[in-house]
Amino acid sequence: MIRKILLSALAALLLAACAAKPSYQPAMLVHAVQPVYPPLLEEEGIEGRAIVRVHIDTRGSVSDTQVLFATHPLFARSAVRAVNQYRFTPAKQNGRPVESAFTQTFRFRMPEEKPDHSETAQPPRPPLPTR
Repeated sequence: MIRKILLSALAALLLAACAAKPSYQPAMLVHAVQPVYPPLLEEEGIEGRAIVRVHIDTRGSVSDTQVLFATHPLFARSAVRAVNQYRFTPAKQNGRPVESAFTQTFRFRMPEEKPDHSETAQPPRPPLPTR
């Protein structure tokens, strides 16, 4: 009998310990804006990237940004302008909104040009059979 009581008490204690662990839910992005390719760099065909640290407040708004790295200042500026328009559901700790942060890398690449075959246009070929 005592053994059953001790086992029940131990099980209850373990369940209570599991329930006492703090639960954390990360912030979730609900609105994102793509950064604009800086026209000057696009005209020159310059590619690059920017790495930005983003801080989110308890309302889900961006409260601060830090450029950690950028291959050109115009890439950094464009990335920060975009990130400042992001909106989130805030991170939660034990069900309560908390501040959070993450790092985002933006890559600026020139679009690949597709060859213009308009003068020699031919009907598309049917797909090859698959096995």
